[in-house]
Amino acid sequence: MDVFKLLTLTYPRYPDNASRDAVEAVGMELIRRDELRGLPDGTPNEVKMGITEQILGWLSNEVARLVKRGSPSSYASSDLFVLLSWSCGIYTTCVKTSSEFPSTNVWRVLVGSMATLLDMINASAKAKQSLMHGALVRVRRALRSILTIRAGRGEDTDVD
Repeated sequence: MDVFKLLTLTYPRYPDNASRDAVEAVGMELIRRDELRGLPDGTPNEVKMGITEQILGWLSNEVARLVKRGSPSSYASSDLFVLLSWSCGIYTTCVKTSSEFPSTNVWRVLVGSMATLLDMINASAKAKQSLMHGALVRVRRALRSILTIRAGRGEDTDVD
């Protein structure tokens, strides 16, 4: 978790997409490896460490801290976008590794954070139209990923 702590301290500092994507990839790999612990596709003899839950706890606290500050225009919309991107990455990573993820409590925390961040970006007077559009695209792709993954597993893809 020390690696993730370093990532969380630096997320607002990467102005270019390549750096943000690299930092996000490291975080998603930490989550993916932990989610696969104890599973036949991963390391069956290891016990899950709860990294996803810890990261989602941090994310939820970070989002709550931003909401308490008041107006979405009082902070950089790019910071909100980075947090939303991480949320979407976590969502996709967890759905890929566990078909049971959408029925967990941490899924509710994650989806709630995604919704709050998307709302904050759309409500920000500082957010450029391209950033708002990019945020919506990221969320749509993440949400659609569950259908693609289920279809690949031969599961039912009907949406109720």
